Amino acid sequence: MLVLNRDDFEREISTFPHVFLELTDTEVNDCYKPSDLTIGKTINIYGRNFLINDCDLFTKTFYTKNVGVSNFETINTEEPRNEFSKMDSPRGDDKLRKFITSYRLSYDTISIHELPQRHTGIIRGRFLQQTCVSKSNSSFEHPQFYSPGDFYIGATIEVFHQRFIIRLADLFVLKYAEQFSPTVIESLR
Repeated sequence: MLVLNRDDFEREISTFPHVFLELTDTEVNDCYKPSDLTIGKTINIYGRNFLINDCDLFTKTFYTKNVGVSNFETINTEEPRNEFSKMDSPRGDDKLRKFITSYRLSYDTISIHELPQRHTGIIRGRFLQQTCVSKSNSSFEHPQFYSPGDFYIGATIEVFHQRFIIRLADLFVLKYAEQFSPTVIESLR
């Protein structure tokens, strides 16, 4: 899929209105060069981040001859399909069910979706719509809601008398937690 036309792209977007006027030599901003476009680097074009994960044979030949790059190992960008939490239930069928538990920081809400599995006879899909969920040990008069600190590997989250055990976290969660505390990141791994 072609996202962009062949063009020079500035590293930083200028606010100069160059729709009708041409830029002079002093107003030309720094543009991306071939050495900036190597596999594994993230570039920002028009406010969007792009990860370069692979290149074609022509580009590999060009980079080998002109830039001196020899490592063209492809980066796998597919999201792993095994990020899930499991239901903690005495029923054997429920232990095999897999869920994705999402916590939305902007609203402090939880949503739970069940991953589809074939030949189980259980309808899959949305288990819990985006909702604020109070902890089981809080009172009705003074509810305590789940916060980001309650979600870590091995944590048990109780949602309307159903317990879920957090098993894994995706890469975004790990990078987000890494910004705040190294001890949090160790508990997530």
